[in-house]
Amino acid sequence: MRRKWVSVFICLLLTLLFFAFYFKYERSKTNSNNTSTEIETNPPLNTQQQIDYKEKVPKSGKTSEPYDLSSKEEINGIPISRYLAEIKNPIYSDDPVIEIASLSMDFQVCRLWYHRLNKNISSNPDLQQLKNQLTEKCELYGKKYPVLFESSSQHDSVLNFKANSLLGEQYKYLLAGLYGRHNDIDYNQLTENLFELSLQIRSPSLISVSALNSGIGLSAADGKTEFFKDLLHTQVNIWIFHAHNLALQLLTCDMPNSQTCEATSFHMLYRCDNEPVACGLTLQQWHMKYSSLGMKKDVEIIKNYYRDNYL
Repeated sequence: MRRKWVSVFICLLLTLLFFAFYFKYERSKTNSNNTSTEIETNPPLNTQQQIDYKEKVPKSGKTSEPYDLSSKEEINGIPISRYLAEIKNPIYSDDPVIEIASLSMDFQVCRLWYHRLNKNISSNPDLQQLKNQLTEKCELYGKKYPVLFESSSQHDSVLNFKANSLLGEQYKYLLAGLYGRHNDIDYNQLTENLFELSLQIRSPSLISVSALNSGIGLSAADGKTEFFKDLLHTQVNIWIFHAHNLALQLLTCDMPNSQTCEATSFHMLYRCDNEPVACGLTLQQWHMKYSSLGMKKDVEIIKNYYRDNYL
């Protein structure tokens, strides 16, 4: 788990470097002769077929110790039936593992950003309205999902539930590796697999998080980064990282029941924390107002690529 957050924070901190060369790179993009880009008809990344995670495990790879991913009768003394009762009308998936994992991602905005937003109000009183919106949102979560919301602070609690689909079983297995329950797959491969699987699942919350963790442009497999270098006609990895992440975030905006692009979403609260002009804006509003023409162009190229080949 520590490796996961270290990776995420490194990615986020690199944002600062992005702005250092941003305008210089924009000028070079504008003067480039590459004024149009066509998407390959047979791109190297394709997850239309379901991922067989067993193929990702090295033949010689064995877990360091036995692990148990069986469903439980209760969690923290609370019957599992009470948890399941709260998702009898799912909004993301009929599979309990996918539904609960998606909701847990939604809940994290309440745990990770509420206190930081409250702290910043002293220096920026305009944040009070945004805090009020987040407070209302989190209170609604607590009322609708009292048991699940409380347990979401334990990130691996979703592993206690039984999946009822192949995608759910695969996602649970990969999460177990991410949370240290097995070491069948190394961390970088886990994050890449989770990203590809999230695209198949089509949960906006899971895609939003896994797109950032995938590290395409920074820490992802060289083949994927090289593919986007060719697609965007650029050799600048940090540009690819930001364009790729922004494109995936924007793709989730129009997905059913998506909350990933709201002013109180994790993504926009992070931007607000680093760019005061972003506070109170949705992701679409921020993108239209502050993304450069070059970034908008590359974001659309990446969005079209994923629409044509994944979604």
